[in-house]
Amino acid sequence: MGVYLRLLSAALVRVTGVKDWNVVQNNGAAAAQVVPHMHFHIIPRPDLTGRRERFTSTMFGRGQREDLDEEEGALLAERIRDAVGEILREEERDERKKAKL
Repeated sequence: MGVYLRLLSAALVRVTGVKDWNVVQNNGAAAAQVVPHMHFHIIPRPDLTGRRERFTSTMFGRGQREDLDEEEGALLAERIRDAVGEILREEERDERKKAKL
């Protein structure tokens, strides 16, 4: 799981430009997990120094997740998928270079 969280986190940073983030995993109904399964939330946390917004209610520097409409969400997901591919290709290229040394 750590490999994938690292990769997805790097893609999220690349796409959003937000360099700080939380990784959250909820377990059980009291922790807001309605359907029992494992999943992780990677939540970008912009620098809010000097702003009145609360840390816990801000994503992408614009507010709560309800503020991200469906079309924006689909575009963001596509950009993150593309960034994952780019990162994997870059890592593969770097490994080939190391192997030649």
